Amino acid sequence: DITLSRSEEDSCDIDHFFPHILKSSEFKNINGIWNLVIACKACNRGIDGKFERIPELQFLERLNTRNNFYIESHHPLRETIINQTGRTDKDRRNYLQNFYNNALEVIPIKWKPKEVYEGSF
Repeated sequence: DITLSRSEEDSCDIDHFFPHILKSSEFKNINGIWNLVIACKACNRGIDGKFERIPELQFLERLNTRNNFYIESHHPLRETIINQTGRTDKDRRNYLQNFYNNALEVIPIKWKPKEVYEGSF
């Protein structure tokens, strides 16, 4: 389990799916909610953590699924994610895929965690 308590060993971090360093390469809205994910400490800042690498493609699909969940559930973040990534599912998928392809041109190093658990998204 992952907890939000800072005092717990298994606490989580909020991480950028696409690394924050891309902001210096004129990638827009890198701090948008659409790009923020929950990560365990090992993935975010551990020895084999993601740091300034691009997650493998399978994780982009999970990000898209998560974002669509917020939109379809009429979560308060719905309009923000729509405004940041696109009105339709196809628009959002294209936005993420284009962002992914462009990010790999700047940072051509992919990353995946040592362990992958079944996700909610």
